[in-house]
Amino acid sequence: MAEKKEDAINVLKRRLQESNDFPALSRAVTMVSQKASKHEVTSIHDITGEILDDISITNKLLKKVNTFAYASAHGAGKIDTISRAVFVVGFEKIKNIALSLLLFESLKDKDSAMRLKEEIIGSYLSGSIAREMADAGGIRNTEEIFIYAIFHNLGRLLVTFLMPYEAQKVKSMIAKKKISEQEASRTVLGKSYDDIGIIIADDWSFSKEMLQTMKPIKEKIVPAPRFTIEKKHTLVCFANEMSKIMMLPDAGNAQEQFALFMRRYKDCFDIPRDRIAQVADISIKDLSEYMSGLDPKIASVISVEKLTANVEQLRELDENAIRKAVVKKQEPEKVKPMYSSEPREMPQNAVTLLNKGIADISKYISDGRSFNDILNAIIQVMYNSMGFSRVIFGVKNTSDFSVVGRFGLGNNIKEIIPDFKFKLSGGGDVFNLVLSKRTDVIIQDINDPNVRSRIPDWYRKLFDAETFMLLHVTVDDKPIGIIYADKPQAGDIKIPQALFTSLKILRDHLLMAIKKSHHN
Repeated sequence: MAEKKEDAINVLKRRLQESNDFPALSRAVTMVSQKASKHEVTSIHDITGEILDDISITNKLLKKVNTFAYASAHGAGKIDTISRAVFVVGFEKIKNIALSLLLFESLKDKDSAMRLKEEIIGSYLSGSIAREMADAGGIRNTEEIFIYAIFHNLGRLLVTFLMPYEAQKVKSMIAKKKISEQEASRTVLGKSYDDIGIIIADDWSFSKEMLQTMKPIKEKIVPAPRFTIEKKHTLVCFANEMSKIMMLPDAGNAQEQFALFMRRYKDCFDIPRDRIAQVADISIKDLSEYMSGLDPKIASVISVEKLTANVEQLRELDENAIRKAVVKKQEPEKVKPMYSSEPREMPQNAVTLLNKGIADISKYISDGRSFNDILNAIIQVMYNSMGFSRVIFGVKNTSDFSVVGRFGLGNNIKEIIPDFKFKLSGGGDVFNLVLSKRTDVIIQDINDPNVRSRIPDWYRKLFDAETFMLLHVTVDDKPIGIIYADKPQAGDIKIPQALFTSLKILRDHLLMAIKKSHHN
């Protein structure tokens, strides 16, 4: 049975700790990442004992640091212990090498689904492309770029391995509904693959720079990176997108995708297309060597011939095809609101209910009833007489200059009140405008082009109501709160001017009650 989507992070963390399929991955990655940042002699021993109690990984790491590139660079001769490797090569490089080995050695020999095998190969290919592109572009620390690239899709990789049922649901939803992977994974798991990867990586104490490179680039044409971290981020995303195209099963489709891809990154790298194709060739050779040491079941997932054929499509691409390629605009992800709105009809005797309510509240004020009693009564009259789905009173919080929900009636109101909160920023959203302009409004349709930009993100994430009313609550020219009321469908709030005036009278009674409570 699938876990609840809101528990996806906890499920992954628990399975990382409990599953024998990840022998010490979570523990060791956290340890290596934390200890490698401490320049202390004791850290060398910690890393030696923690990584690298796995003889297979120890041997592979020593083989790596004894390559010509490392040995000649440091003039250290043969490196035959992990302690000496850390001392000679440095904490950061050892951390990066160890992290890649820990990830792949933990996954590669498992008798897992085809999807996971594709993820492993795709991650390695991305890392190799990123490293070669960094070298071609004159960017230093190419091993660091390699690590950033292979962990870029950590969230998808972990879900594929540890939550295969949910991963398959995401894949099916993408195919059936033609939606983005981000949207599908958020729907199934409660968080997107990217968000999951960043949360887990942060839990593993990965650097802030690495976390930054794990974020997707949403612009349809990627802007030229200006700073070092932007260059690394762009390069990592470039490598991951390129590896996906190289692994496509259909070479014809690869040509079309390469045209879009080259158009998307046209402003980013001053590297000729022939050089990029050469990078791909080198990466294929690197991947082939890597796969030669894998279980044949994994190595058989993708053929070198298929990768090479797809790269030929990049070489043969016509420049006109790149210029004419139209990169589809990435639509904003549709986030399902937290709370739905149920329709309620306006009573036929709405006028009578409103007038009686106004009379009752006038008496409450003259009788000296408490402010809370009067507030509750006003909200009840509005709710009962108008058929709103919800009515909420928000009050100004002077400690952080925000408006927060205090009392309300309607659908899910107890859960909503703590989340009903917005900053008094003086900005252009409708809530701030109502308070700054001392005006009252009815928004008939939140998706109307004339008002869409005025509806804040926090509102769309909280409610699915398409129409709402706002009444400002102002005392002595100072905004102290707001009255909010909504209905589900655009156009549902149809209030004759006489009734709207009565609602404002109710609001004015609330102002009288506030002033009276301040004088008492």
